[in-house]
Amino acid sequence: MKIILFILVVFGFLLTSSCVKNGADLVLQTIELKPETLTVAFSTPAPAPTAPGMQLTPVFTPSVFSTIAVEWTSTDNSVVTVSNGWITPKKVGTAWISIKDKNSATTGKCLIIVK
Repeated sequence: MKIILFILVVFGFLLTSSCVKNGADLVLQTIELKPETLTVAFSTPAPAPTAPGMQLTPVFTPSVFSTIAVEWTSTDNSVVTVSNGWITPKKVGTAWISIKDKNSATTGKCLIIVK
């Protein structure tokens, strides 16, 4: 029974990102990408280093979590790719860009419409 309780405690710790500030235990509540829907223009790719795109900036609550490790994903890399929050439109269409805390299930998302 003690082993099962220990495993549950460890598993629960791994599922929750937290930190201590001023003696209080903080938990990541939300990650938001604003606006929740973003329309971007598609254009013929420009030569590097002026490739088209834009930076998405996540908002963490509480803000003390703004430096945590996150994973970025696109639901359709043929429409828009994402790397460290930098989105690059590839063709006309729609895709969801998601950000996820690597240590918990906390996520945020933004719908990208490429016209």
